[in-house]
Amino acid sequence: MQRMIIGVSPLDEYVRYKSLFDALEELFPVTFERRNLEDLSDANAFVLFDGTRETAHPVAALGVDCFVVQAPSGQAICCHVSTVQFAETAALPMCLRGESLSEVENREFVPIACFQGEQVMALKGGEIIWTHRPASHGQGRIDFVSLPPPLLTDKEYLSGFFNRTSFLRLLPLITFLQRLSEGRGWDTPPLKACLVFDDPNLRWTNYGCLDYQQLVRHARDRNYHAAIATVPIDGWWVNSRASSLFRDLTTPLSLVIHGNDHTRREMARPVSDPQSLATLAQALRRVGKFESRHMLDVCRVLEPPHGVIDARMFNALVSLGYEAALVTFSQFLQYNKDTQFPKEIGLDVAACLPGGLCMIPRITMAPGWRTEVLLAAFLGQPLVIACHHYDAADGLRLVEEAATTINRLGVVEWSNLATLARANYRSRRGENTLVVRMGGRRIALSVPEGVRAIRVERPWLKNGAQEPLVLKAGDEEFSKGVFGGVSTVIASPSASRVEILSPVPVVDAATVSPPRTRLWPFLRRALTEARDRAYPFVPSAWTRRSSTTRQRWKETV
Repeated sequence: MQRMIIGVSPLDEYVRYKSLFDALEELFPVTFERRNLEDLSDANAFVLFDGTRETAHPVAALGVDCFVVQAPSGQAICCHVSTVQFAETAALPMCLRGESLSEVENREFVPIACFQGEQVMALKGGEIIWTHRPASHGQGRIDFVSLPPPLLTDKEYLSGFFNRTSFLRLLPLITFLQRLSEGRGWDTPPLKACLVFDDPNLRWTNYGCLDYQQLVRHARDRNYHAAIATVPIDGWWVNSRASSLFRDLTTPLSLVIHGNDHTRREMARPVSDPQSLATLAQALRRVGKFESRHMLDVCRVLEPPHGVIDARMFNALVSLGYEAALVTFSQFLQYNKDTQFPKEIGLDVAACLPGGLCMIPRITMAPGWRTEVLLAAFLGQPLVIACHHYDAADGLRLVEEAATTINRLGVVEWSNLATLARANYRSRRGENTLVVRMGGRRIALSVPEGVRAIRVERPWLKNGAQEPLVLKAGDEEFSKGVFGGVSTVIASPSASRVEILSPVPVVDAATVSPPRTRLWPFLRRALTEARDRAYPFVPSAWTRRSSTTRQRWKETV
């Protein structure tokens, strides 16, 4: 894949922003170089700091696109409004056009002017913060922004500047790079989505405010899929009517693993490898018994309580055969301060955790959820919103708002989390060869017509490491071998659907000694369930509905 060259001027700004540029080079087929404005040879674009129209226009006149951080030309204002209004323009991705998002940070800036031939891209508090001049008559495009991109320190990640509280320092630059890379980088599958309800069990046909029969009808009518993240310790007894709803293959409901005991920081505490293995193996054993007794299927995807998991659990998850883990990045990085991850973690389209474990970003149903959904769609990431039973109050109105927001984004494929995890990849087509970059150890993809060969990339294999690789069409293996991070070219069958697996020797959960039995997890779950089931009958002033739900609704209107 040929990389485009982006010059950076002045020269000292390249040094200041080197950490940021390195991270962006991992996300886009670009290389940043320190350049003088006089040195335009083979440059595809330029990033100009403290720039003006007088410095940008001569560069753009030569057909070179420019991203200009404008030199302050007035007094900074302090904007007391958090609303960012995006224009209805083709220069923006579809998911942002005409949208209003909330951003509480980046309130102080110098507004910029919009000159003839330019378009307003975004305003904050009614003040222009980003403009764009389209290409015309052989001239390059120019983006002018008021806010400079973020300076990354050793302990900071891109995701810290691209979330529900802060995104304006990074979003214009990423938009510029997306536009520049169009047709040159990776293709991604259509958007995938799933709503996840944390904690419910199947002892009755309802759990707190959540009624499963109502949820099935609602999901069918509003076109969405809901996964119930059930705690394995709760699987000892199931209501037959409840289980029949999940047994129906046509139902838009599925089940996923939610921790093991669901005690405080259950998956976030630093533990040894044997302890991790014992806890995660016990969860699988409990789930296996639950499935066999009640003829149900549970996705081998782990949603750790609160979306937080200690990095030392990754090896155990992979070795036990879990397909994926859901992660809330802000909390995940906070709990894993001592572990160094790639700077771009959380912004990649199809990323995986160490060891090849598929990583699914998780959005919490809290104030700002809509902003994070649209930011994830902007990146092409899966749209997974974690809810609780009280989010199903008021006739599922908040759930409907979430589903409607996602369905407005265009073609969205709703599915269970296992199917979603198997779509975690990127692909790039040559003339007759499809290059596939896996974002997990098991993926399924459609093979475009005319493709005669496949090459597979596994980014978790480094320094010459090799592992088996299996390609299947239906139930038939058509290729099997041992390769490193990049495989040789593999002849593709005539099948339109192919499954690619990177298997590891799976530890049999039945052979792993269980952790020490304790009474507290059972007592805690009983108390939690009693609280949740009593919730609909308790006056709203005494429940989370009075504060949390009202705040959540303020985000949607």
